[in-house]
Amino acid sequence: EVYMQLKPGESVVLKTFAHDDVVVPEWMYSRDSGKEFRITNGWSLEFMESEPAIRGVFGIDSLMSWTEIGEERAKRNTGTARYRVKFTINKVPGREYLLNLGDVRESACVYVNGREVGTLFAVPFTTRIGRYLNNGENLLEIDVTNLPANRISDYDRRGVQWRIFNDINVVDVNYQQTLYDKWETVPSGLPGPVTVKEVLLTHDPSDSVVYLGNGFQP
Repeated sequence: EVYMQLKPGESVVLKTFAHDDVVVPEWMYSRDSGKEFRITNGWSLEFMESEPAIRGVFGIDSLMSWTEIGEERAKRNTGTARYRVKFTINKVPGREYLLNLGDVRESACVYVNGREVGTLFAVPFTTRIGRYLNNGENLLEIDVTNLPANRISDYDRRGVQWRIFNDINVVDVNYQQTLYDKWETVPSGLPGPVTVKEVLLTHDPSDSVVYLGNGFQP
C-alpha cells in the first residue's frame, strides 16, 4: 500500500504491477521545513508570441496579469509571454525545493537557469526544482500562455469573421450561434504570487503526515 500526500486539486497516476519482482524507487513524502520565501520584485515581461504582436521588454517589477501592464494590445491578445526574474537562495544539501506559481492564467512552462523543468497546467501549479538550483543566484523564467477569450471578444466587437469551421461554428448553452462581444477582459499571464519552499523528503509517511487511527491525513 502507498499513502498519498495530495494538495487540493492535485492528482497523480499510480502504476501497479501484476507481479512482485519489480524494482522501483521508494515513494517519497515531503515535510515542510518552515522556510519559504516569496519572489516579489525584479520581474520583467516579454511576449514571445502574440496576436496582435507586442514588442519590447516590460519592467513590471512585481507580478501582475499582463492585461494590467499599460499596453492596450495586451488587453485583447492571445499568446505566450515570458516572466523573468533573478533570485538568490542559500541551498541546503539534502533538501528539496518546491516552486509554487500561485495564480496562473492559464498554463506555464518553467525554466530554471536555462533548463526546462516542465509545464504546469492545473492547480496547485507546483513543481520540484531542487536539482536545477544553484547555491546563490538563480534565473527563473516562466512562459505563460493565456486563453483566447480576450482575442475572441475583440474579434466580435470589431466584426472580424473568425468562425471558419465546417460545423456549427461555435454555439451557446442553448445550441444557438452567439457573439462574445460582451465578454469582459479576463486576466492573463501570472498574477502569482510565486514562492519557493524548502522541504525535506522522506520515505516514512509518519514523518510528513499526522497518524489518525487507521490511516494518515495531511
